[in-house]
Amino acid sequence: MRKQLLLITALLGGFFAVQGIAADTRNVYIHGYQAWLIGDPISSYNCQNSTGSCKYWNGQDQKSNKVHVGWLASEAWPFFGVPRAMAVLDSNCRSSAQYCTVICHSTGCPIIEYILANFGSRYYINYVSAHGSAEGGTNFAEIGKLFGPLTGTGVYYLSESVVRSFYDHNNTNGKTIYQTAGSRGNIVSIFLQGEDDGVVPFHSACGYNRIFGANKCNGDRYYCPVWYNPFRFCDAGKYANRRSRDAGWIDHGATLNSNYQNQF
Repeated sequence: MRKQLLLITALLGGFFAVQGIAADTRNVYIHGYQAWLIGDPISSYNCQNSTGSCKYWNGQDQKSNKVHVGWLASEAWPFFGVPRAMAVLDSNCRSSAQYCTVICHSTGCPIIEYILANFGSRYYINYVSAHGSAEGGTNFAEIGKLFGPLTGTGVYYLSESVVRSFYDHNNTNGKTIYQTAGSRGNIVSIFLQGEDDGVVPFHSACGYNRIFGANKCNGDRYYCPVWYNPFRFCDAGKYANRRSRDAGWIDHGATLNSNYQNQF
């Protein structure tokens, strides 16, 4: 009888400990890029450490127990976004008594992925909920470069080759990244490969490990001819620890809706 009581006590203690961790989970929001031409980078920058709403999210930062990362979103994400995000994570996600869930949008996603790849072992993070992720870059950035100061220097670091080469996308420190992509493009979609949300193509938002005209988030194929078979297609692979979905007919702005994150 005594052994049974000890077992029940241990189980209940473990249950309440887990519930305590769940109750104390901090939700960390990391916003994306904003050009001076069409956005409000200073307002986003001022969101740093805010536990309320941030204008960038249009009221969709609905989770409780939250904190925002605010970075100068017209500039280079590796040098402006990563240090600011790490400062928030250092203050909120370094204890096993308080795990964090990270919700990112667009360029905010390579920011947290870079941190996971290079410093992930220091943080207690449950998972990353990525919306309209620019982890694979966008060739739309090549167009942005033409506008110079109006888009900011950060547009260079959103080009496909730069983002993909800047860190090891297969190293997430074991954390799962849940990705939501939209397919409602716009007039600039003529410059993007495959399906896109008007800013980011599927090959990027869906976590594919190569650049190609992806038209679905899972099980897509790319053109890979050989000399004896010019019509050959190969199965496209994903970076490690990615779970992706196409949320349907929504644009890049709508992908930041946090309600999508548990629909996998």
